[in-house]
Amino acid sequence: MFGTRIVIADADPAFRKKLKETLVHAGYMVVADVGHGRALLKAVFQTEPDLVIKDARLPGAEGLEIERIIEEHRAAPVILRHKNPVKAGMISEPGDYRWSSIQAYYGEHEDPTGLTDTSFILGIFAEEQTEAIRRFQEHMKMEIHETCLDDEIKPRKTDGEVKAEIEAMLNGKPVTTLQLMEKQKRDEILRRSKVIEGATQRQIARVTGLNQNIVFKA
Repeated sequence: MFGTRIVIADADPAFRKKLKETLVHAGYMVVADVGHGRALLKAVFQTEPDLVIKDARLPGAEGLEIERIIEEHRAAPVILRHKNPVKAGMISEPGDYRWSSIQAYYGEHEDPTGLTDTSFILGIFAEEQTEAIRRFQEHMKMEIHETCLDDEIKPRKTDGEVKAEIEAMLNGKPVTTLQLMEKQKRDEILRRSKVIEGATQRQIARVTGLNQNIVFKA
């Protein structure tokens, strides 16, 4: 929609610049572009955009549950840009993904147009474009056996499980003890709590009754 206010969040400054140019040319307003999770939250609540385009693996977003925070405040809808939509389970073939740059490498229409410079990559396969595209397509059909960190399913703990682990750190005392604890000792427990596998900082704040900023800064 013409005039829509957008915030871009991606760690790659070159990608942010190209996407911003493309969106502005199409009539959209890019009110902020950031490369870190905390910067994204600040930009969203300062600029009040209509839409957020966010890299699914944005640095600094770990444990912050940014999408939920934005949605709970009804700040803006969030479009997650996953670098590998096949692994994300969104589609079965790269060519089926509308926003994939693979369309440009196949010599087909890319949406939005002009976002990808294919010359360098295709030049690796062959000097002549038609042959380069053919070899690139063959390469993409090859089965690659790989192990990726994002293939692992990370378990999420319940509030009760997180509460029990924190109370174990407190030698059986209730988690509410943290609210009256001296700052240095409290922060030490919080730092240990934040490395509990399957727990988020937002969840720790909810379980302990502490302000989220206290947990984030510990």
